[in-house]
Amino acid sequence: MKSSPIVFDAGSVLAILSGRKTQFRRPVRGDECPFAVGQRLWVREEWRTEELETFGQDGVRYRADNKFIQIANTQRASYAWMKERYKAGVAMTWRSPSSMPRWASRIELEVTATCREHDTWVITYAVSETRTS
Repeated sequence: MKSSPIVFDAGSVLAILSGRKTQFRRPVRGDECPFAVGQRLWVREEWRTEELETFGQDGVRYRADNKFIQIANTQRASYAWMKERYKAGVAMTWRSPSSMPRWASRIELEVTATCREHDTWVITYAVSETRTS
């Protein structure tokens, strides 16, 4: 099953990371829920590329908790990081969640249940993966 992106604000990201958030809701459009049990969702959140000059580490900083995660030490990861770094320009500005590429996402969710409540789909999920380093 295909993995899809989903945008969450900083408060929701913190709630997901702490285990306090296990559901989200979406308005009904049509008869079928746009999410299926077993589907994986990767979370997009506010972020920026960053270089820790004192340690020579390239990575991603997440606005929700100000956490820095170093990228993998591979040529492919370095190229993807540099590409995003130059898109943002020299200034370390926070970037929109919608601009986050898959490789920069640190949270992956798995849909465990869906149900319809009036004009809303209720989607329940479990955190299937969280990158911490």
